[in-house]
Amino acid sequence: MRAIVLTMCAGLLVSCGKASVITAPDLSSVHWGLVETESHLSFVTIKKGEVAEVHSFEGLAGSVDKDGNAVVQIVLDTLQTNIDIRNTRMREHLFQTNLHPFATIKTNLNMSDLRQMEIGARTNMDIELDVNLHNISSLIEAELLVTRIGGDKVLVETSVPILVHADEFDLLEGVDILRELAKLPSITPIVPINFSLVFEVKS
Repeated sequence: MRAIVLTMCAGLLVSCGKASVITAPDLSSVHWGLVETESHLSFVTIKKGEVAEVHSFEGLAGSVDKDGNAVVQIVLDTLQTNIDIRNTRMREHLFQTNLHPFATIKTNLNMSDLRQMEIGARTNMDIELDVNLHNISSLIEAELLVTRIGGDKVLVETSVPILVHADEFDLLEGVDILRELAKLPSITPIVPINFSLVFEVKS
């Protein structure tokens, strides 16, 4: 009788073991959409040479197609600096959102690498981003960390901050206007950007 019970328990363990194996679905023919509520993009400004402040954008949208073409659109009017007057000034004088309501980031992800990733696996990607801001495009090198956080979800995040130079996007005049309005001795024209973006299978 004891042998029968042990045999049944062993069978159950084997069965449970098989059931617990999670096989990640293939990513070769799916479309991914950005999960805005789980995604975040922020940047840091430095004034007076030593005062650092963190800002973010609350409006993000994006997608990745089956060929790995990725695009993220930032709604610049959703800038949040935690100070209302600063929100207004940066939107009006720096980003000029009445003329340039969006910033766009485009790149291509290596889908062959992603297809082989198991759930929970991570991989580093050195990649080139095509950033369009203030109606000016610039190619920026980035180091990204991609994690498959579920069968239908992938997390793409910066492993090191991306440095954006204001002069590359014709923003120096706006920076100077902000400095004068705030009566500051200086605002550093280079800002580090970080993002954490979650993409989910849509079809």
